[in-house]
Amino acid sequence: MNIQPLAFLDTWAFASTLYARYKDRFGGDHHSAEILPLRTAEDALPILAEWKSAKALLSRLRVAAAPLTGGKTAELGAVALVRLKAGGYIDWSREEGEFHSVQLPIVPSPGAWLYSGGEAAVLPVGQLTFVNRKVLYSAVNLGDHPVIHLVADVREPSADD
Repeated sequence: MNIQPLAFLDTWAFASTLYARYKDRFGGDHHSAEILPLRTAEDALPILAEWKSAKALLSRLRVAAAPLTGGKTAELGAVALVRLKAGGYIDWSREEGEFHSVQLPIVPSPGAWLYSGGEAAVLPVGQLTFVNRKVLYSAVNLGDHPVIHLVADVREPSADD
């Protein structure tokens, strides 16, 4: 399966804080998507030190992603919030590497579709979902409002963790 639901995560506190304090911090030069990075592939960014509900949500995400990481609590790589504008799209691409990609919808749009390896889905808020980016994948928002997903790279912990 290229798009696989993993778990439900409560996003209420996270989404409330996003709109109260961080909604104007999105940026980027993509034609229809804006990004708010939370961590690089190696380290948490300073925003996580101040955003307690984000830190807590990522802790729960690490546990919920265990089916992808041999039953072990996942190690995080890069994590970002991605806001896809109404009518926007993410170009078709494919990625290499040891990380698995998971997405967690924070703000929905019934017309926001994910595509991966011939499969398609509209994800509900709070449904942590594996999205295979090692095959061709894309996204489009055919809705009237922006959609926001938390996108995280996870992998099995290294032996020294």
